[in-house]
Amino acid sequence: QSIASFKRSLKITNIQLNQWGDVRNLQGIGKGLYKMGNYQESIVFFNKSVKIANGINDKVGLKNSYEYLYMIYDQYDSIEPAFHFYKLYNLYKDSLFNKKVVSNISLSQIRYKTEQDKLLLKKEQEKKNIISLKEQEKSDLIIYFGTALIITMICFIVLMFYQLFNTKRKKAKIEVQ
Repeated sequence: QSIASFKRSLKITNIQLNQWGDVRNLQGIGKGLYKMGNYQESIVFFNKSVKIANGINDKVGLKNSYEYLYMIYDQYDSIEPAFHFYKLYNLYKDSLFNKKVVSNISLSQIRYKTEQDKLLLKKEQEKKNIISLKEQEKSDLIIYFGTALIITMICFIVLMFYQLFNTKRKKAKIEVQ
């Protein structure tokens, strides 16, 4: 029943010119035949999927087809073809694994760089904030000092006017006497 579903799906992907779908459907048919023990017919479908997968550089499709071809030939005790497909299967499996590892490493490096940039920006902002606070403290100190100086001068001027006024009053008193 699953083979019939894959065959119907294969007709649709053929009409749509969806080669990736063709590869998956051929593999589905091949797997179904393999599970039923119909190895010869299964080989035909896996070989077709290999041909299409090669044409579109579908490494996952190649890996999966080579794996089943290896297992089929291993069932027949055909050591040479089994070993050939096993090497191809491992080659694509390792290639895909390495690609995934490199991708993960690249993502990790990007995350690390982003985190480092964020930390650097945060430190720079903290430095700017500290400098701004110090400048604010300096300007506040200048304002306080200036205010104290003005108050001191006003007090000094008032004191001088008071002494001048007292001196004039004393002179006026002395002149009156």
